[in-house]
Amino acid sequence: MKSEIRTILLGIGQFLFCALLSASAYGLYVLNLRVSVPVESLIELGQEALLLSAAIFTLRTASLEKALSGGLWLVGGFLVALFIRELDGWIGHAWVYCELVWLCGVAWAVKAAGLGTVIPGLAHFIGHRAFPIMCAGVAILLVYSRLYGMQTLWLAYAGEACSGLYSVKTLSEESTELLAYMMIFTSAAFYAGNCLRMRRRRARAERLQKEAGIKTV
Repeated sequence: MKSEIRTILLGIGQFLFCALLSASAYGLYVLNLRVSVPVESLIELGQEALLLSAAIFTLRTASLEKALSGGLWLVGGFLVALFIRELDGWIGHAWVYCELVWLCGVAWAVKAAGLGTVIPGLAHFIGHRAFPIMCAGVAILLVYSRLYGMQTLWLAYAGEACSGLYSVKTLSEESTELLAYMMIFTSAAFYAGNCLRMRRRRARAERLQKEAGIKTV
């Protein structure tokens, strides 16, 4: 019963976390109207911060979960690759070379972790309940937001008025991408948190086992 209540409370906490994260988007929209930054908008900077945080969570988990390291390096490497692509406004076409260097680094890290950890790591992440959130976030980012932002679609609905709705169109597109990044961040945070709890449980079980062994002796 205690474990079931703990699970329910954990679910409530996760909902509150998602609600707070979603509500913070409104503050970012308002702040974006009042503060101007070079190259990108505050909304885009927020997107990049969420994506980088998700990558850090995943790569940190990869470094701690040795048996899953190879697969998690692929997941985290993919998120960093997305992050580098988002930096094109700052570094121009140099992002292509940065991607190549990073992919080589990921290949080396996966090999160092052991190719035998790739399948278990990917299977563990895909089998976790955080994966559908990640999957939906990436799909919204790479597919839905691109189709939603197509000029032909907006012209079909707004007609000649579309030229005067550029700022509205931009906000609509950026908010859609922000939602996707929030989902990716939430997925990575939930997965990392769950792995942390599992490590603590294993450590506690090992400690109790050692104490029991000492008492037996």
